[in-house]
Amino acid sequence: MEDGSTTADGAVFAQSLSALKERGSNLLVVGAAMEGAHREACDRLLGESEGAPRRRVFVGTDGYSGCGLEPMAAASDGDARLVVQETETRSAATATNDVPQVPTTHVADGDLGELAREVVDAVDDLAETAGDPVPAELRVCFDSLLPLFADHDDEQVFRALNLVTTRVRHLNGMGHYHLPADPDERTVRLLEPLFDAVTELRYRDGRPEQNWRLVASDVESGWLPI
Repeated sequence: MEDGSTTADGAVFAQSLSALKERGSNLLVVGAAMEGAHREACDRLLGESEGAPRRRVFVGTDGYSGCGLEPMAAASDGDARLVVQETETRSAATATNDVPQVPTTHVADGDLGELAREVVDAVDDLAETAGDPVPAELRVCFDSLLPLFADHDDEQVFRALNLVTTRVRHLNGMGHYHLPADPDERTVRLLEPLFDAVTELRYRDGRPEQNWRLVASDVESGWLPI
């Protein structure tokens, strides 16, 4: 993480995370070549359905970090929506594999504005279904942001994500967005203003760990098991 950040007391940091859930939040999940860690972090961030309602939107590009969005969407308890950025490779895979029967929207490759609008529409649809969603009932998983930078300029990516993150926060939802890149890369620094926290992933002694940094206060959780 960035130099100059401080590590918070565990209880204080837990309170800060609870506050994020209550008011709506967006988290940037970073770490290169960490597919297993991204999947485990994703499972946690999507939340458990026991004791609390969950409505989930899964967004897939051609640069998956390893979450396996289609199976996760199919197995999701409660309502789920899947928004997929279509590519020639993914179209062929869809034609030959057993695709889970969840409401799915396919977006033409390269149309970043449409992708953002379809994600917002999916979030709004679930919010309308819920009637009055409780804080953190709406969960969004975006996997991955990396291809967006390959096909679009920085300003386009920023504007599209601003649309999505603003809507998720407005509905008191929780969104997490996978960027399989090192935390000091330019793309991470560029996107930070859109997010409430940056979660860095790593492996230590073969086990995945996470370090959360609150963007506004530049306070870290320290390394914790996922």
